[in-house]
Amino acid sequence: MENNRKRHFPLFINPKGLEVLVIGAGKIGTRRIKTLVKYDFNITVVSGHLSDELDECCAQGQLSWVQGHFKEEILDLKEWFFVVACTDDKEVNDAIYRLCKDRDILVNCCDNVNHCDFYFPAVFINDPISGGLVGDGSDHHLVSRAAKEVRKVIESIVDERK
Repeated sequence: MENNRKRHFPLFINPKGLEVLVIGAGKIGTRRIKTLVKYDFNITVVSGHLSDELDECCAQGQLSWVQGHFKEEILDLKEWFFVVACTDDKEVNDAIYRLCKDRDILVNCCDNVNHCDFYFPAVFINDPISGGLVGDGSDHHLVSRAAKEVRKVIESIVDERK
């Protein structure tokens, strides 16, 4: 690897029925949840509140909401495929990371790139094509710009097909 940077393998999985836990539903948590609901995960969100947008997702059955703060016991309630820690408290996110690692659960902490077993890609969906771009964690804006350009290319290719 050049420059000792991490490269992440893009893995595309069938999400049907996989249990996902998102802890925190602020700005970053909401963005992660909005990506996840595009797929067929079973999503549980632990948060003191939900935005109107996420409340609508809950009403439509796209996610389950556990109102309140994170409690360790929730990690033992289901066989979680992965956990996303997006609270506004670094100590809580760090604790979630350690608890998940102790249980061999994949985890992504929104505030610490070193506490991420996986990254969230910049997703693009234009049926029948979907994909995602991810960087090494050092420049989110670069990945976002690249994804915007890829979306345009995919859209033009799919439109040509119609």
